[in-house]
Amino acid sequence: MGNIDHIVVGPKGVFVIETKGHSGEITLSPDGNLLRDSKPLDKDFLKQVLGQSFWLKEKLAGPDGRAPFVNPVVVFTRAFVKVYQPVKSVRIVNKKWLINYITENKGRLEKEEVDRIFYRLLSMKSEMAPAEK
Repeated sequence: MGNIDHIVVGPKGVFVIETKGHSGEITLSPDGNLLRDSKPLDKDFLKQVLGQSFWLKEKLAGPDGRAPFVNPVVVFTRAFVKVYQPVKSVRIVNKKWLINYITENKGRLEKEEVDRIFYRLLSMKSEMAPAEK
């Protein structure tokens, strides 16, 4: 499913992180689209990270068919983010707030589930063709 920038797995949950190096001010249009300096962004980052999250959730389903919730996040490394609520269930943050968002997340995974997900991700990596790694 494209190129996932980062996956974080821990006791607070599973997170798919799409990282963007845009500068400027990130806001939200009245119809729910991300704007940079009051202009539409060149790509729909919300759709991108949601697609990645749904794909990963499907891949992480356990033997019983249950899958962990995957938290989609878009991180802007150089922009001032003025979006304070999730948009279409995607959290939009500046890099300075990423650790706070993850550590304050209400999710809860037991150690066994974290380990199962970790080893599933490792096996997925080894299953990929060299060009996909």
